[in-house]
Amino acid sequence: MAFDSDYWHALDKQSASNLEVSPKDIGISMGAGDVLEGMKSAINMGAGTVELGFTGAGKGSLGQGSTTPEMFGTDKREAIRQMAKINDVNVTTHATVSTQGLAGFDGQRGSFSDTASATSLGEIKRAIDFAADTTRGGPVTIHTGEFPREVREAPGGLFEPYRLKEKEVPKEEIAALVDRKTGKIMHFQKGQVVWEPAWEKDSKGNFLDWEGNPLTGEDKWNPLKRKPKTDERTGEVKFEQKDWNNVVDETNEWNREHPNEPQVTPGQRFLQKMRESEIQRQKPYMLMWEERYKDYERREKELSKYYNEIVQEGYENDSKQLEITRMKVSEILGHPLPNNIKPSEFLKKNIDNYQRMKEYEREGWIGMQKELKEVERLKEDVVPMEKFGIERSARNIAQAAIYAYEKEKQMKLDKPLFISPENIFPETGYGSHPEELKRLVLESRKAMAQELEQRGYGSSEARQIAEDHVKATFDVGHAYTWKKFFRAEPGESFEQTEKRFNNWMLKEVDKLNDAGIIGHVHLSDNFGYYDEHLTPGTGSVPLKEFVEKMRKAGHMEPMIAEGGAQAREEYYQAMTGGWKNISSSPIYRTAKWSDIEDSYFGRVSSPTYIVGKYAPSQEYLGTEKGAPFWSGVGLE
Repeated sequence: MAFDSDYWHALDKQSASNLEVSPKDIGISMGAGDVLEGMKSAINMGAGTVELGFTGAGKGSLGQGSTTPEMFGTDKREAIRQMAKINDVNVTTHATVSTQGLAGFDGQRGSFSDTASATSLGEIKRAIDFAADTTRGGPVTIHTGEFPREVREAPGGLFEPYRLKEKEVPKEEIAALVDRKTGKIMHFQKGQVVWEPAWEKDSKGNFLDWEGNPLTGEDKWNPLKRKPKTDERTGEVKFEQKDWNNVVDETNEWNREHPNEPQVTPGQRFLQKMRESEIQRQKPYMLMWEERYKDYERREKELSKYYNEIVQEGYENDSKQLEITRMKVSEILGHPLPNNIKPSEFLKKNIDNYQRMKEYEREGWIGMQKELKEVERLKEDVVPMEKFGIERSARNIAQAAIYAYEKEKQMKLDKPLFISPENIFPETGYGSHPEELKRLVLESRKAMAQELEQRGYGSSEARQIAEDHVKATFDVGHAYTWKKFFRAEPGESFEQTEKRFNNWMLKEVDKLNDAGIIGHVHLSDNFGYYDEHLTPGTGSVPLKEFVEKMRKAGHMEPMIAEGGAQAREEYYQAMTGGWKNISSSPIYRTAKWSDIEDSYFGRVSSPTYIVGKYAPSQEYLGTEKGAPFWSGVGLE
């Protein structure tokens, strides 16, 4: 039985519960190998919260380290649940790390795929089933990284992968668009250029039409109405290059002049200019095929008329009429009729020939019309990848959250079982930036609420359920790796840039908390380059300031320390280091026995936890005889 009291003694699960952050507030992730054994090890370390995760997808293999939720049957799931209950340990779940995003982005096919989305959603559902069987509710963490996005295009404009000179175009970076009808991705490098005619302008910079009049309104945006400049000597049209910066300027101007219309992106404008070039290049051929088709059709009709007269009236049987007929046919054909062939036979041969040529020209004419129609369609149906991808991600996250809600009700869990998208690394794409994470959560909640309303829920109830079942996992170590891309101000020292970045990151945390986005937290440390999973307090991540902000915002759920940089037998340091460096634990270091993680010198009772090499062996606990783990005898 637990009592709320300021009094602490060694047999309490928590230490100094009256303090703001204590060891019970920092748990540990166990994401490799047998999750049941991982659970036992975590409890042996003294963990109050354990996050169980998986590394594989599809069919797993424990021997190869590829674990999936379905590898652990009802017996192990029940053991985990009972172990957590008896030891008063909270359990959370991390879906497989091999699944990234729910938008269904398929880089190999260059498209968004419903099959890919369904596969990822299936992996999430496996984790939800596992969580429903083993936990009392809480987060099911899933990775974001929904689709590619250039670092420079992240919200705020504060990041760059490399320094550009003024007005320099980021040539290697990609602008991506999606055909929303097919999911096909169209992309091009920003270093590409578009050739277009150099247009005639008046002294005020207005485009001129073919009559020399200034174009106004929508006409000025129609290249077919503009008059191109020509060479005075040769009459040839002059052309000029348009690079990415030119397109950005044009896009900004168009958006300013069309405030009530959907705003376009530079990528859309760039594609539009390329399509306009195609139209200008192909349209003369279409007109040529159309004219030739009509000419052949006219000739065929004239020849057919004379052919029918010759056959019906029997002109070829009258020598005088035959000569008149030969002259008329020669006139139509434009050359003398051969003497060794009857006019009717020659006419029939030419009629058949004109029919064939007419069909050929018609196919070219119709085919070109189809291409132009497709170009026009793409101008309407091609949207930025961000818009398309977010819609798909939100819809699928909402489906996962609804499934979690249904499992929660089925299993009668103590608290909401919620889907928790996690920000990962800047390079992995959309969802890693705090603003992107916020938008994903809000859009997913909106999609979930709409689905619930269609199922008969009231609007306010649906919104509340959605807020309870879609919350972000904020990984502060992942967020800190944005530091390597943070743009330094001119003349700014490294320390000043680092301080300004830390302030930026902590303000982003405030924004997320103000919007009610964060529901779960991962702790690890690094130096701002890669997510090395250092022991908390041994890198440069402002962890104490971060934890303080989370507590002030009312986030009282345990945080998960994620290891990775520690030696295998010292993995526990990911958690105990957090206790020592972040929390107000009464444990302290000993300078004499430096290989002991945390000392209890001066105490007269058993420690509440012993870790690593100094934990009791399995033989000591009696598990080799079938005794349950939690029934081991005390040290005395």
